[in-house]
Amino acid sequence: MDAGSLDAPVTAADVAAYNAARGEAGLTPVASPRRVALGLGVGFAVAAAVAGVVASALLPDWPLWLLIPLIVAVLALWCSLTYRRLAAADTAQIKLARLAAHNRWTFWPVLRAGQRYLPSAVLRAGKNATNTGVLIGRDDGVEFTLGGHTATIERAGSTHIVSFDFAELKLPAPVPHMILANRRAGVFAATDVSFDRRQRLSLEGDFDRTFALYCPREYERDALYVFTPDLMALFLDVAPDCEVELVDDRAYLFAASAPLDDRAVFEARFAALRMLADRLRRRTENYLDERSGASSTLSAPRRPASPRVAGRGRRLRTGLTVRDGIAIAVGAACAIGLIVYGLMHPEMLAHMHVRLHI
Repeated sequence: MDAGSLDAPVTAADVAAYNAARGEAGLTPVASPRRVALGLGVGFAVAAAVAGVVASALLPDWPLWLLIPLIVAVLALWCSLTYRRLAAADTAQIKLARLAAHNRWTFWPVLRAGQRYLPSAVLRAGKNATNTGVLIGRDDGVEFTLGGHTATIERAGSTHIVSFDFAELKLPAPVPHMILANRRAGVFAATDVSFDRRQRLSLEGDFDRTFALYCPREYERDALYVFTPDLMALFLDVAPDCEVELVDDRAYLFAASAPLDDRAVFEARFAALRMLADRLRRRTENYLDERSGASSTLSAPRRPASPRVAGRGRRLRTGLTVRDGIAIAVGAACAIGLIVYGLMHPEMLAHMHVRLHI
């Protein structure tokens, strides 16, 4: 992997290549930073002229030497902030597209739910789930997908948007559904993903203070076979703010959003990803769920993933989310209120009984 292309300035050729990728994804092209600046400059001139005429009419007592500089300063600040926001967002995506081309990876500006199957419960949570700046490739035998993720989460009668980075790794064999939540992070909590707490497994040593490991019932031994103390220590060393989900033959790593177009940030994340991928590969390559009735003959490279894991181990049981808890509490409160009201007003119950019989 060579991330040197992230340091180079964006050129017109880079913008053209990026727009070609957006076209393939059915998206509208973006303007180059120079065109964005030109458009904002023209808009600034027009807005300043209109604002000057309107302000002089509404505030005739204000001197022009004070009014005009004030209008210009406000519009200039707005244009500057708008340019930085638009140019920075597009530049980051263009640099990632150039990085993918340089390393012969695939780049998707936007990858929405349904365009590519992702079995992760975290990535499928909420509404309008969208992956942006997605890199799909292979490096030193490691198949990976790397990008940003946003989704709309409904909680307690309100909605909010969550954003984080994710990585998908191809595992050599399918494994039971397992979740490693990290108290230092917050991706799982933000997405309101909840699992039955009876599936939580205690970890050895001090790891239980940082992590919470979930696995299907009766798969506790399998989980400890994969998440060994040395693997947990590696997570703390190279990705202390990372959370993990293993499902089918995929491993998903989640972390707070970071500027991946920055070379130092990208190289640090990619180095950690390669170390974790190597350790996860070694911990899962010989895994076989004896409950599935599978034998060594299922080790053909093109076999489907599911036969290596029994049905009850393929997915964790979900728990109550905050929204579910509120709905249950409201329903219970209404039911208790009706019961209490009925006990305090028995004549109403008798009246209802008569009407039902009629």
